[in-house]
Formats: sequence, structure tokens, C-alpha cells
Amino acid sequence: MLKFGVMLRPGHFPFSHMLACMRVAEEAGFRFMWFGDSHLIWREPYVTMTACALGTSRVRLGTGVTNPLTRDVSVTASGFLALQELTRGRMALGIGLGDSAVRTMGARPVMLKTLESAIDQIRRLHRGETVQTPSGAQRLLTVGHLVGETVARLQLQVGPAAHCEGHEGHERGREGPMHHSVDDPADEVAKPVH
Repeated sequence: MLKFGVMLRPGHFPFSHMLACMRVAEEAGFRFMWFGDSHLIWREPYVTMTACALGTSRVRLGTGVTNPLTRDVSVTASGFLALQELTRGRMALGIGLGDSAVRTMGARPVMLKTLESAIDQIRRLHRGETVQTPSGAQRLLTVGHLVGETVARLQLQVGPAAHCEGHEGHERGREGPMHHSVDDPADEVAKPVH
């Protein structure tokens, strides 16, 4: 079954207008709402997604897309875990190599191996494990009360840039962006998302 979503770039119009658009889109049957994560040109997506989560009841919300350069993996894992709990499992983590968020800072997108490591670390943090990062060992202490509940399961979407022709990891994603749950093993990927 074909599912439709809406991409909103928080900051291109008043906040109240965006919230109204969210309600209309949900009533019209849209299944996903994606929010750009580019801190220098749009509103903070975690604040926006929280407000939209409180104003909707069925639509799945997510970043379109975040990246491991401008968002530390522990911040991403913690933020999405809290939003998963708030929305009772309606979050989707869109993550990629970095585009406007990193380019507006004068930086370059991360390499595919950095993205893969970030995804692995987010999965492990959501399972309550300790991960090693450049700043030391990190663990989400809030995971404990969520383990075993459906709110601890997060849908993950890999941004399309990680599948582009000529990119370091192109051979891994010939069919386009993929989705899978953060709880799935690294090599288990579901169907392409078109």
C-alpha cells in the first residue's frame, strides 16, 4: 500500500500556520511528517516535532534528515527516545550524511562509515548499552524504564544521499533509501522507500 508524507521546513512560515498544516495533513490521511534539520536556516526540529506531536494523534513524525556531524549520536538517541515515549511510538529517525546543516557551516558531509557507526551507536544506546565516542563512554540512563515496551522501538530512515551514484557507499544502496527498525541487526534491511 502506498503511503504519503509531507516534508515541512520549519521556519518558512509562522509556527501557528505549520501546526495548522499538520492537523490538515493528518486529517487528509498523510502518514508521515518530515521536518528539516538544518539549524542555521530552519527552526529547531526537536521543538517543532514536540509541538506537532502534541497536536496530532496518528501521523508519524521525523527528521528529514539529521546527521551525525551537527548532532552528537547521544543527543539524537536521547531526543528521539523521549519523543518516542511522548508519541507512543510514532517517531521515525531520518538520518543521512549531512547536507544543508553541514554545508551552511562550511563543513562537508560525513563519510558512509561515519553514518554507519552513528546508526549502530544509536541502536545500541536505545538498547541501554554503553557506546564509546570521541568524548568517552556514553549511556542513556533513561532507557531502563522503556526496555521491552513498544515505545523503545524506533523506525529508521536512511537519507537518499547515502545511496547516490558515485558516493563511497553506492553499491550498498542501489535500490534507493531504505528503512528498518533501530532494533534490527545492521545487515537486516527492509524494503526500499520510494
